[in-house]
Amino acid sequence: MPHPTPTPQVEESYVLSFTHSLWNAFNQLPAWLLLSLGACLGAFARYGFTRFFALEWQGILGINLLGCLGFGIGLGLTIALPDRFGTPAFRLFFLTGCMGAMTTFSSYMFNVYQALTTTNPPAWGTLILNIILQHSVGLALLALGVWMVPRLL
Repeated sequence: MPHPTPTPQVEESYVLSFTHSLWNAFNQLPAWLLLSLGACLGAFARYGFTRFFALEWQGILGINLLGCLGFGIGLGLTIALPDRFGTPAFRLFFLTGCMGAMTTFSSYMFNVYQALTTTNPPAWGTLILNIILQHSVGLALLALGVWMVPRLL
């Protein structure tokens, strides 16, 4: 006797149940582990991206702007779906851990310092362009991420 083929509803129900169980387990992880896992992912993203640009200021700019967009999307998810993504676990894992390790403010400040101290005269054009782009485009991308989430859900 052949086995009956499961209906899509049964498969969907199983997937939703499994996802719900996985999310509940995630939310029960200790804070140090959530932060560590998120930071590990963020650090790998930063390393990969900056390797592509050989750690020049454009690589730092790119990862900071990507981080602003990612942080905006994460923040947008906590606002739009607070029951799912407004949890302390998600905030600690994604916003603090992943985005915190991925973005590179200390490297950005080092680039600013280098532009002021390693060239004679200082590389004012590069310095000003870097500062303007980091702040204006970064803020715009963070706002874009927050704006996008409710429209995509």
